This record gives sequence, structure tokens and C-alpha cells, in this order.
Amino acid sequence: MTFCFCNPAAQPNDLQTNPIIPITTSKVVKMQTMKSVARIKPRLGLVKRLAPVRLAQQKQTKILNDSVNSIRLDVEGQGAASFLIPRNLDNKPFQFNLSHSINADDKTDLCFSMHNDGTDDYVMFDGQRYDVDKEAIEDGETVSLVHFKAEEQWAWISVDQYHQIVKIGCGNINQASTLWTIQLGEEDFRLEKIDTIYVSNVSPLKAKTEWAPVVYDLPPVVKPQSVISLMDIQNKAAISIETLPAACQELYGMVSGEGITMEPMEVAAIEYSLRTPGCTLFKLLAGKRKHNEFDDPNQVYIRCTLGDHLGNSPGVPYVLEIWPSGCGSPIHNHSGASAIIKVLSGVLDVTWYDPVLAAGKLNDATGSNDKPRQIGNTTTFVKDQVTWMDDNLYGCHRLHNNGLMTCITIQCYQYPEEDRVHYEYFDFIEDTDDKLETKQFYPTSDIDFGDMMEVVKQELDDFEDNKPWLDYRKSQDGLSVVA
Repeated sequence: MTFCFCNPAAQPNDLQTNPIIPITTSKVVKMQTMKSVARIKPRLGLVKRLAPVRLAQQKQTKILNDSVNSIRLDVEGQGAASFLIPRNLDNKPFQFNLSHSINADDKTDLCFSMHNDGTDDYVMFDGQRYDVDKEAIEDGETVSLVHFKAEEQWAWISVDQYHQIVKIGCGNINQASTLWTIQLGEEDFRLEKIDTIYVSNVSPLKAKTEWAPVVYDLPPVVKPQSVISLMDIQNKAAISIETLPAACQELYGMVSGEGITMEPMEVAAIEYSLRTPGCTLFKLLAGKRKHNEFDDPNQVYIRCTLGDHLGNSPGVPYVLEIWPSGCGSPIHNHSGASAIIKVLSGVLDVTWYDPVLAAGKLNDATGSNDKPRQIGNTTTFVKDQVTWMDDNLYGCHRLHNNGLMTCITIQCYQYPEEDRVHYEYFDFIEDTDDKLETKQFYPTSDIDFGDMMEVVKQELDDFEDNKPWLDYRKSQDGLSVVA
């Protein structure tokens, strides 16, 4: 997977000369096969051999809420299936079986057997053992498909007959979550007719499927179409909004314009109110620290809603969020919603994780406080940069302001069209909870945006000895003043 980082000091106009630098952090291990294989070339006569591109607006995840152990693929020879499996106390192996519906009674056309030897996971396929390369798992992480610590976990398999590849992973169905990549031989055509995936020796709680196989993940950085470059495409460093889900496109259209910004005077007023005892934001922040809703006084920020609840998002769809220096959020999901985040002032660090389990579930049933697996590297976003998410990619994250000044963002949420549940809560975990039980946060408003801006501007105007803040208001970038 390709993540990106930016120079926090870089300004928006410097993006051409200070480009986003891609970092390759794909958690994939390519296995040696029993045969020496060359790059697969399309064979003549197979008219359906279209290289599938995993574009977000094209893929749809079908969720089957009933317990099911088999999934029919939409397209022969390609797609992914994921099964929510309960914790395996007995360390028993289980199998992914790939078959063709004509031979539905024979579930062993291709069998990928998942094992754990007491220390490490491995896959048995065609009589050969495939180990997870240690580079696929970060130091200190304990990732397993067989002997995992969470109360339950998604385990998935992807079939890609075009590239003759099978990928296996846990968590979300994406490249970053891949633990094994198994390349079939050049003359091994067994994937072409596969249309059914079974899981055996385990009782899945839920299942879901996608028509496209896992090829690569879309990058988290969104750029305007007018500045997307050939190298952005080549290095998968950024994408245009047209590539993203429809809900993200609609949200981006509302907040990507030049008018969605914070003037230096407005930033100065917010900063002053946050840092001055007796002012509105100072008192609001102190009250939230005392309430300590996430069991960490530094996991605190202020939510200022814009407009009304429209019934198509968790809470009000547009929220201005104020992140004091040194503050951030817990690890949390987003109700299955799509989202756009734009930085209006300051810098914001974003770190992604495997999804948090449903409310009330234990993300570490052993009580050893093992957090969900981090996906890729932390990425820093600066003023005017935009990131996105949906439920299957970048949907679980932690935000943190490591800058000296306050960070201000506009966060926008919308359920995808196919969502008929509209779950209203953000599920999160507290760092201090050893079993990491998932808790619920309802995205309410701390203060209306219009009311907030009116009062903080008045507080700054009422301050008599305000020369530092006047200097701040006159500055062009809002970074030249130390309070």
C-alpha cells in the first residue's frame, strides 16, 4: 500500500515544489511457488480477461448478516469473500475452499488451509507451507487468522484469475491488510472457473463479498483534478475525487472550494479563545477535559456543527473540529459512513487501523491491551489538503495534532446509498482499557459554528492589550506568532 507524508512546513502553494512523497508500506509477502513462474501474459481467446482495477466508486460490498459459510462470486475467477469468525480458543485450523458451482459437492478444487504452530500462522496449499514474512507485520504487533486475541475477526480471501494470484488477510478487504500473496503457476488455470468460496472447520457469524479482487489500494490524499500529475498516478501518491465513492464526491463538492477556508483573523480569534482563561473555548475545553469522555485528557477536541441533521449521516453531516496542540482522538470507526476531511489551519496527523469491533465486543479478550493493527505509516496533512474514507478503506483511524498551533478541520460524513441501517454511533476504544471493549460515541455538537465564530471574534475585539493577536491577524500563514 502506498501512503504519503508531507512536510508540515510546506504551504499549499508549495505542493508543486514540495510534493507529497510516497512511502511504500505494503504488508504483502510474495511467496515462492512450486513452479518457476514468469509474469502472466493474457492468453488469446479469453475475451473476459479485463485487468480489474479496484476503484472505489465501482466496488460494492455485499454484507450477509446471517451466518453463512459459502459465498457465490459475481464474476467467475475474481472477487473477494470475507467471513467474521469467533475467537479460536483451541487453535484449530480452518480452510478456504475455492470451487466451481457445477462441482458444488467437491469443495476442495483449491484448498487453502490456515494453521498456527503455536507461534506463527502459515498456509498449506498444494502440499506446500507458506509463512508470513515478518515484514508483513510491524514490530510488536500480533496479527493472526487462527489464534487472534479479539473476540471475533474478519478473515478474507481474494481471487484474481487475471494475475493468477490468491491473497489472504484479516480486517478490511484491502491490500494493506494482506498477509499472504500466493502466485499460481503460469500453466495453472484453476482460478478461471472459480465462482464459489467456502470456509470450513469454523462457524462464521457474518459474511461479505466484493466483485473486484484486491489489486492495490487507493491513496488517502485527494487532489483537484487540475493538479493531478502523471507521477501521482504512477506512484499512487494521490487521486482525484472522481475516483472515489459517490458520497465522497458529493461531500468534496461542498467543501473543496477556495471559499471553504479560515481567514487569519478567524484562526486568531479561535486560538485566543482557546488559550485565554474565562473565554468560551477555554471553558468548553476545560469542561470536556473534566468530563473525560475518552478516558484521556489529551483525547479532546471541540465539535462545531454547521447546519441541520439531514438524516443521511451520523449526526450533522458538516462539522468544524478544533484540535488544540497536543490533542487528538481515540481509535474509532465512522458508522459505515463515507467521509471527507479538509485541513483549514495547522497540521493534522492521521493514523489508520484495522476496524474496531462492534459495540460491546472485546478487541483484546486476553486483557493484554493489544491495539488493532496499524495500517501503513502515519500521514501528516497540512492546510488545504484533503483526505477521504469509506467503510472498507481508511474508515478506522486516530487523529492527532502534533503541531504547535491549533489545527482546524472541516469533517463531512454521509452514508453510502446502499446503507439501509444508518448506524448513528462512532465506535471507539479507550487506550487504558486492557480488554479494549468497544464503546459508543454519539457525534453531538459542542457549539454551533455560527454562534462560536460570533463569540470568539467578540472576545478578541474586547481584549484591550492584544498586540500579539493583532500581529497574528496580520500574518499571512497564521504560524508566525507564539502566544
